[in-house]
Amino acid sequence: MRRRSAIAFAICLFVTPSLATRLAVKNPGPGTVRTLSFSDRVRAQEAIERVYYTHQIGATKPFEEAVPRAIIEDKVRRYLAESAALETFWNTPITDAALQRELERMAGGTRLPDRLKEVFDALGNDAFLIKECVARATLADRLAHNFYAYDPRYHAAARAAINALHDQIASGALSPTADNPHRTIGEIAVDPTSDAAPSAQGLAPSTNPVSPSAVHAPPSTRPVAPQTGRQLSQADFAKQRAKLPPLGQVSSVVESREAFSFNVVLSETATSARVASYVVPKITWDAWMSGSGASLRPSSVAAVATDRGPLPTPNQGATFDPNANCIDGWNNGILDDEPEARSGHLAVWTGSVMLVWGGSNSLELDTGGRYDPLTDTWQSMTTVNAPRGRSEASAVWTGSEMIVWGGREMLTNTLLVSGGRYDPIADRWTRMSLAPSARRLFSVVWTGNRMIVWGGYIEPPGQFPQYLSTGEIYDPSSDTWTPTATEGCAERSRGPHGGLDRPRDDRVERRRRRTLQPIDGHMVGDGSDKPALGTCGCLDRQHDGDLGRVALRPLSVLSRGPKLRVPEHRRALRSRPQCLDRNVERGRAVFGE
Repeated sequence: MRRRSAIAFAICLFVTPSLATRLAVKNPGPGTVRTLSFSDRVRAQEAIERVYYTHQIGATKPFEEAVPRAIIEDKVRRYLAESAALETFWNTPITDAALQRELERMAGGTRLPDRLKEVFDALGNDAFLIKECVARATLADRLAHNFYAYDPRYHAAARAAINALHDQIASGALSPTADNPHRTIGEIAVDPTSDAAPSAQGLAPSTNPVSPSAVHAPPSTRPVAPQTGRQLSQADFAKQRAKLPPLGQVSSVVESREAFSFNVVLSETATSARVASYVVPKITWDAWMSGSGASLRPSSVAAVATDRGPLPTPNQGATFDPNANCIDGWNNGILDDEPEARSGHLAVWTGSVMLVWGGSNSLELDTGGRYDPLTDTWQSMTTVNAPRGRSEASAVWTGSEMIVWGGREMLTNTLLVSGGRYDPIADRWTRMSLAPSARRLFSVVWTGNRMIVWGGYIEPPGQFPQYLSTGEIYDPSSDTWTPTATEGCAERSRGPHGGLDRPRDDRVERRRRRTLQPIDGHMVGDGSDKPALGTCGCLDRQHDGDLGRVALRPLSVLSRGPKLRVPEHRRALRSRPQCLDRNVERGRAVFGE
């Protein structure tokens, strides 16, 4: 399908007149500013979107259905509105020189030079069109978001609220142990299994109850530093503790792109610290644009690009020359609008852009970003209808959407049954129905039209982990969940696809995590580390192709199997899958006869 789309796109370039040719009537001559109507910009944006869609992994819909004209028009209106905002609110109009520099930065930093050439070709290698419809879109988005993020005029109310809260805590008028809608409680602690952890000391149990208002604080009110709610090595614990104030004192107010925050250490031992974080969120860009931005007139933005200046050649992989002369100036590159640092997040490659979402730095984040290697730029993802922030979630790419499901809140150790579907073309989240059950460290796979979740474990309070031999099937077309069959599953519960009966800690369990892989029409457990149980299951849907009636059948066990060499392993994957036993030193949990 992808090859056919590429061929069709190439034929379109040769058979139909280029976009630049169709707009050439408005070109008075080189070096002169040309006019560009809204419909002209829409046609140019459509040509750009066709290039991106040609490379989108798993795309099955016709372009007109996957990228309707309304979405293309919204993208044009967005960068025109951002251009108008730069001039209206920050007195920074976009100029031809700025567009030329942005185009040079893009060509020099691109990770996909051949694909960038495709975009240039789609626009007829017309420097005017490329500046106005490619460079303007990335430049306006980055500059407008940066100006807004730290403009005190638009965040004065949030600043006043955090300052008042800070003064109350510092003066003793408000106890840091008292419930507050802006407060969350977290803990940093040394991992007792860490080699550098003190052998004579364990983790201090948390005795201060977490308030309901703190546990269910809105995602946008989550603090940005330090990293709490997790176990660290001794060295990392020391670094994180150094970012916090002394016991009982209040830190200064810290401003980030999305919020104002400060911290108070409530209690601590040599290996742990319990922290109260106070966060007041800023008004989001989307909310601000729907208010103040409503007065902007995108139609008033005129083209400023000229044909002066050469069209830069996309970088073909420049290397660093230590003897070269330094450039007298600063270039932030893509660092202006990249997502804030985090761990436990998701990353999905669509074929055109990388999507990063979720994870945590202090607590769970519901924010994310889209990295475009073609233009070497980041764009923030909308948080409207985004799922609740989380870590350890799983995601699949369907060919048109990223489906995010599961995970847990590190602070409360709460497993989540919710998720969401993100469309990167429209920058839009769609809510999805709740799954019947929660689980941790499960396996997930996309079959082509449905998502299968299987295995994992739960941790009932005061009990050992209980491993699951059940699964669920999610159908995005109907937004429904259906349980998988359990007939043929292993008799005793275990971790995902052959995991241990009882994980000693998160790091051990992560090493033993199994994933599902489609092999010869079956979904087969993949065990990437030792030891494993010697049994596994194969989700067989060849008998009728109906995922609603799948059968989970066990695979035979090889006793005392030989060590697996890479060439044999690769040949084995093309054979009927079986399982390796626990004595195999390294390999996947599949093997051919």
